[in-house]
Formats: sequence, structure tokens, C-alpha cells
Amino acid sequence: MAGSPLAAALAQATQENGGSADQAVLGAELHEAAIGYYMSGDYGAAHDAFANAAAIRRKIPGGEVELIKTLSALGNTRRLLGDFTAALESLNEAIQLAEDTDGIEVAIGVGPRINRLIV
Repeated sequence: MAGSPLAAALAQATQENGGSADQAVLGAELHEAAIGYYMSGDYGAAHDAFANAAAIRRKIPGGEVELIKTLSALGNTRRLLGDFTAALESLNEAIQLAEDTDGIEVAIGVGPRINRLIV
């Protein structure tokens, strides 16, 4: 999928910024950019930004709740793009992470997305 220039720039900055505290900021900025793309109907750019945000947030110790939110949004975006297998993988990862951490309260918002996939 073709990403947006902003998502590409943020992803490049992330690669150049291995392991620093700025990763949390980049992850948040990518997540917020993805929401903007999502709301404007640009699901391809939203997917790329959510995927990059998830990759960053996986590297942040103690950032499970934020990663759960990103994985949930990524799953929903993948569903809208018609990639149901990848959508389920993202949502299942979010649920598993929530069950394994104190992020369980965030997973409650994931349930309705799974129900829409099944229907």
C-alpha cells in the first residue's frame, strides 16, 4: 500500500532514532496521523501509519496500553480494506496483549470490532 509522505517521513525518522525516548513521541504522532487519514477515508495511508506506529510501540517498554489501542485500530483498518485475516491477527494480538498485561480494560473496545468481523 502506498503510504503518505508524512507516514514515510515519520517511519524514516523512527529508523534513524533507535531506542530513544523519542520513539514514544513518534509512535503517538504516527497513531494520530493515522486517525486523520482514517477519518478522511484514506484507509491505505491510515493502515501504513498504524502499522508503523505498532512497530514503534512494540519496542517501548511499558507501552502495552498504547500498543493495544494501535493494534485495535490497525485491525479495524485492515477490515475496511478487506484483509480480514490480517484484521483478525491484529485484533487477536491486541486481545492477547491485553490479557497478558494490565491493559485489559482497553480490550473491551476491541470486542465490537471482532463482532463486526464475524457478522
